[in-house]
Amino acid sequence: LDFSKIEAGRLELENAEFRLGDILKNLTDLFTEKVSEKGIELIISVADGVPAHLVGDSLRLSQLLINLTNNAMKFTDRGEVVIRVSLITRKGDRVRLRFEVADSGIGIDRAVLPTLFSSFSQADSSTTRRYGGTGLGLAICKQLVELMGGEIGVESESDKGSTFYFTAELGICGPQEPGVDRPSPEWVRNLKVLVVDNNDTSREVYTEVLRSFAGQIASCGSGEAALRELVAAADSEAPFHLVLMDWRMPGMDGITTLEKIRGTEGLSHLPVIIMTAFGREAVRHRAGEASADAFLIKPVKPSLLFDTILGIFGPENGPENGRKKRSPSDPCEYVEKIQGSRLLLVEDNLINQQVTTEMLQSAGVIVDTADNGVDALRAIQAARYDGLLMDIQMPEMDGYEATRIIRNEPRFQNLPIIAMTAHALKGDMEKCIEAGMNDYVTKPVQSERLFAALARWVTPSGSPDLPAATAEDPAGEVDFPNRLPGIDLPAALTRIKRKGLFRKLLLEFVDRHSDTAREIRTALNTGHPDHALRLIHNLKGVAGNFSATHLYAAALALESTLRKGDTEAASTRLPAFEAALDRVLKGANRLRDTAERDSREAAEPIPNEKGADLSEIAGLSAKLARLLEDHDFAAEEVFEQLRKRLMQSKARDLTPDLEAHINALDFEGGVGVLKKIAHRLHVSLNLNGNG
Repeated sequence: LDFSKIEAGRLELENAEFRLGDILKNLTDLFTEKVSEKGIELIISVADGVPAHLVGDSLRLSQLLINLTNNAMKFTDRGEVVIRVSLITRKGDRVRLRFEVADSGIGIDRAVLPTLFSSFSQADSSTTRRYGGTGLGLAICKQLVELMGGEIGVESESDKGSTFYFTAELGICGPQEPGVDRPSPEWVRNLKVLVVDNNDTSREVYTEVLRSFAGQIASCGSGEAALRELVAAADSEAPFHLVLMDWRMPGMDGITTLEKIRGTEGLSHLPVIIMTAFGREAVRHRAGEASADAFLIKPVKPSLLFDTILGIFGPENGPENGRKKRSPSDPCEYVEKIQGSRLLLVEDNLINQQVTTEMLQSAGVIVDTADNGVDALRAIQAARYDGLLMDIQMPEMDGYEATRIIRNEPRFQNLPIIAMTAHALKGDMEKCIEAGMNDYVTKPVQSERLFAALARWVTPSGSPDLPAATAEDPAGEVDFPNRLPGIDLPAALTRIKRKGLFRKLLLEFVDRHSDTAREIRTALNTGHPDHALRLIHNLKGVAGNFSATHLYAAALALESTLRKGDTEAASTRLPAFEAALDRVLKGANRLRDTAERDSREAAEPIPNEKGADLSEIAGLSAKLARLLEDHDFAAEEVFEQLRKRLMQSKARDLTPDLEAHINALDFEGGVGVLKKIAHRLHVSLNLNGNG
């Protein structure tokens, strides 16, 4: 249709404002999956001086780039596809730009080049040609380029790749810089950076980008070389502050290199490490487990890289000559900075909510919770917070929408908002920043990375001397196995340090997810893939927090397949998911016997006990009632303190009922039982004047 319109002279170009960055972002979104499947690099380079805001036909410009990039992808099985944009001339409010799409593919015989842009022409015209197509694509490109006042051409030869290029005349408007359009702090201009990537072009592009705002840049092509560079720099007392490292490299990949850097004794100062890769959530998860400071999806926008660097170090703090190495026994140096702060945790998954609350309270942070964006908006109107932790995917109102609404109110312009996301789609961090968030941490949340993000942005308004929480384990010194099938227990207990709480959450997981696999299968069989996707996503987040690594991987594979709309392939992946879930459920269920035994032991009278202290019961009951009314998860800890005392009182028979209401998060029901207990024991709860 386009071809016939052009031939008839009826195709007219639009003349509207657009952002060049949007076109390039959409282009990479379109080809990220194909690049990942083929194992090649997609690299984008925008030269200095190319305007960010243009006037012209963005749809036709996108069509040109998509067509040329698609051809490059088709004929390239290894190596790279590079998209370059450069400025030829600029006069007033008009520019002439050059666009190139270069590949390292099979190339084109020089004898074919003169006819390549003719209608219905193929580089390979044999009846057995490997690559399909009508032969119209390049002819349409030629006509479109000429309508834009430009020209198109190609440079190629067999087995040496191809470079297609075209020029276009466009208008300019708005801010002129395409990348970092604001001044760098002094410490950024002094930053010493090491770029680690086995692809020569990628290293050149990143080096060029970093030089536009940073200081001394070095590069190398392997993990082994990176280790040598870092040790040599440390020995010369001029260590690197930052490492920008690709994940996929021959020999030692990026994650292995990262782990070796963290464990190298010769480094007195550890650099910040930003990992880059094409969109794979499994890689992002592994990078997080290996303590990467940030994870960026390729190709990386200059402005996003700049914002990430500012976010990691803090807008005004700077690297302070690198970060001192931390010992495993002292995993977090940020706790002192956030003690006493009051945060609102916005998270719809109740188990994840409890895990993150526990993590924050262990650092002396005061935590309130909201189940979705709507509840968060109500909460910030009713109370003052030092920061928000915002989940992305939630019912009623997601994190993006809630953040945009919050930022529309002038008094919340500077309120720190940190995203918590399990997503791995291209541009996630960009979406977070565009919505108004300051930073993000990936799920499952690692305590050190969470505390580091909070320390960068949150300033406690309460008492800075508030000690870290030292709440008792809700089940005391519980009898806990050394191994649990399907769960990396040491990793899980670094996230959920109290074994009693961990056991309690695992048993809640069993109760909530025993039928999840059956529900997913039913949803797929009855044509409800969206419902299946929600179930999988919810379970995946909890599996990550429990370090149920095989279950997490199986859920991730199932979720990724469903997101592509391939329900048939999802059905074939379901048995592996069911097996992984069944293993975790059976292993966790073994803890039920020990939990019931501990409960029975707690019910036994303490030797020589003369009876319950009613004044102590009254105080704890009143405190518990207030927490339940506020829907505060700290109620669980207070209940554990109260339970032993109640079991030696005349309200012993009401205690299991109270526990059941609290475990079910039926806080109103719990208050009702507490009133019955108070009435029976003749004590006052002092609730709103009603004892």
